[in-house]
Amino acid sequence: MLDGKKISYKSHSYEADATLTGAEIAGILGENAAQVFKTLVTQGKSGQYYVFAVPVESGLDLKKAAKDFSKIFVSAGRVGMQVELAPEDLIKIVNRKLADVASEESDGEA
Repeated sequence: MLDGKKISYKSHSYEADATLTGAEIAGILGENAAQVFKTLVTQGKSGQYYVFAVPVESGLDLKKAAKDFSKIFVSAGRVGMQVELAPEDLIKIVNRKLADVASEESDGEA
């Protein structure tokens, strides 16, 4: 999808292990854990699903305002693969907005 949209990115892979935490994956990549994001899916009262990408060491706080990095790391859709790209480019692909929704405390999920 990124190639089709001519979006600049860098692919990172590691040995697939579903037991690794997001912080451990950041360490394997040699990157700042605050810059490596996990994907969380919630369902609203309407039944509609919402997908959030938050730093791996944070939980989800829907009341926070926006804060950006120049490059972030997100799942490439399978265990063992991460994609590094600009948040603005990710927004172009998913056609959504960027907001800081991370809480200070981790929810314990990778």
